[in-house]
Amino acid sequence: MDLLFEFISYGPTLIMSILFFIISFIIGIDAKGSLINGLKIGIGFYGISLMTNNISNTLSELVAAYNQHYQLSFELFDIGWPIAANIAFQALIGIFMITFCFILNIVLIHLKCTNTLNIDIWNYWHFVFTASIMYLICGSVVLSISIGILDFLLVNYYSDLSQKNFEEIYGLTYTTFPSSFTVIFYPIIVLMNRLFNWIFKASEDSALQKEVTFDPILLAFMIGFILSIIAQFKLPQAIYFAILFAASILLFPLVTSLLGVDLQSIKERIIERFVTENNLFIGITHIVIIGNHSVMTLFVILIPLIIIISIFFQETFFSYC
Repeated sequence: MDLLFEFISYGPTLIMSILFFIISFIIGIDAKGSLINGLKIGIGFYGISLMTNNISNTLSELVAAYNQHYQLSFELFDIGWPIAANIAFQALIGIFMITFCFILNIVLIHLKCTNTLNIDIWNYWHFVFTASIMYLICGSVVLSISIGILDFLLVNYYSDLSQKNFEEIYGLTYTTFPSSFTVIFYPIIVLMNRLFNWIFKASEDSALQKEVTFDPILLAFMIGFILSIIAQFKLPQAIYFAILFAASILLFPLVTSLLGVDLQSIKERIIERFVTENNLFIGITHIVIIGNHSVMTLFVILIPLIIIISIFFQETFFSYC
């Protein structure tokens, strides 16, 4: 058991390499091909980890400058998913929850209660984390495990519902993204989409109905430069920060493309052997769509927006507490 926890402690780079080596071998790929698939998946996750850490370090420098020049004091920090995942996997119920949810997924498919085969084992940590937080709140093992399983069931349910939408938008057939960070927001997204459709349909201003497109790299450079000027960086440092911010937008799709190609090939092999006859959807990590133009554009816009909202709420709401 200690050895298993030690493997898990190294995160998705190691776990996903081993997992997809095994999956590739099971679905009929030879040992060499399975090993290459596993290594490429691991390298892809490592590349994403490097990019995430680079962006975090860059933004930390920006936030520190805001603290210094505008007398802000951020006492709470979002530690991000890597730490949360490690906390989840170190929990005593971690291995039980992962094993139980995977077996439950197979049983539900056999009973035709779901069409999603969730092979994204790494992101099972979401369900473990949900159960762990509930245990800290109520102290009941039974209730915490039940809530974790409920999270898993809701994610599978919304994965089935959202599959057609993902296929239409991203062109990924028989694919879902069964993650608590994605499909769990599906009901809200549907309602917001209907609201926006009603607003734009009701509007007589044709300009509102025109599609607006941006080059994410240029947009990232401009936003990065503006944020650095607000942080009172000197001109060379401001340009350097803007380039780093834009570089993340260019490099993220390159890194995720390596991951996406191999996941796609494995997924297609699974589809050939199991899916088409049983009308199954393959649940894989949502990381494969990070390189999408729309996703990257939102990525560029939302990061500075969240920083601005954090500053605004600290200056207004928290000042009254």
